[in-house]
Amino acid sequence: MKGLKIVLIDDDPVSNLIHRKLIKRVLPDVDITVFTSAFDSLDYFKASVDRPYLVFLDIHMPQMGGWDLLSELEKEGRPGNIGVYMLSSSLDPLDRNRANGFDMVAGFLQKPLKEKELIEIFGRAGIDHT
Repeated sequence: MKGLKIVLIDDDPVSNLIHRKLIKRVLPDVDITVFTSAFDSLDYFKASVDRPYLVFLDIHMPQMGGWDLLSELEKEGRPGNIGVYMLSSSLDPLDRNRANGFDMVAGFLQKPLKEKELIEIFGRAGIDHT
């Protein structure tokens, strides 16, 4: 997918580091931006309207959680070019059900990301990872 941008949003720097390295192993040339705050990512999304995004978003963060960010992006009318994968250590089925209520959410994944999941995600998005 030309111009693809991957965005990691998680308040845990270690999770971001692990996920960044994994993504780079599967797609070495992809452009990745990392945020430790969902709130800080809002301006970034508002400033970049044309690029397609794959976003890996933590649910529970201080200040603004993943759910709040999704609501803000939907208010902005941004779902068309953003595919979000919710990342959580939560096993609560209510979280999974809540994720299904957002059009831009493409999936709900347990932390940490796994290479097989990432390859499947890229394949569904039409991204050549070989």
